[in-house]
Amino acid sequence: MEFIEGIFGRISDLTWGWSLIPFLVVLGVFFTLISKLVQFQFFGRMFRVLYKPETGVGPNRVSSREALLVSVGGRVGGGNIAGVAVAITLGENALTVFTESRMMRHVMRLAIVGVVFLGATAPGATAVFFFSDPLMGVLALVNLVALTMLFPVGMRLLKDYRHQLAEGREHPVFNPDDFADLDIDRTAWTPSR
Repeated sequence: MEFIEGIFGRISDLTWGWSLIPFLVVLGVFFTLISKLVQFQFFGRMFRVLYKPETGVGPNRVSSREALLVSVGGRVGGGNIAGVAVAITLGENALTVFTESRMMRHVMRLAIVGVVFLGATAPGATAVFFFSDPLMGVLALVNLVALTMLFPVGMRLLKDYRHQLAEGREHPVFNPDDFADLDIDRTAWTPSR
């Protein structure tokens, strides 16, 4: 067991040390500069929309305040239970990229329950962290590569959002027909222009 922990410890040091942290900083600065400080650019608009009186009706209408409270509730307190359920659901959705097999979804569910049970009951449950730390580092690197590959698409969408704001639209709306080359699932979006 010590041998395996040593291997995972080296992988953890590698991913969380010299490779991941500089990669995070460089990409963060790059994304910030290329997107023209998008993280800070819409703060004023965010508060204006948040405190604006509600307009519009409908059974599926969600106000800005309701969306904020649901978002905060999902990250703090009892919302964490729903967060775990969402994570399992997202994992299942990601699994469908590789296979449509219902059996594989059941195998994944059982594996998740087994890992949680093992982590909760094993006498040396702290060994779980020796496995999770390096795997989270590798996952972070993979996600950073994916973000880098998706960045041009995100910039196109941000440009469309800014263009709609410049045209005077109070609530910009995503229209998948404006991005026909992106192979967007039309059933997932209902344009309301």
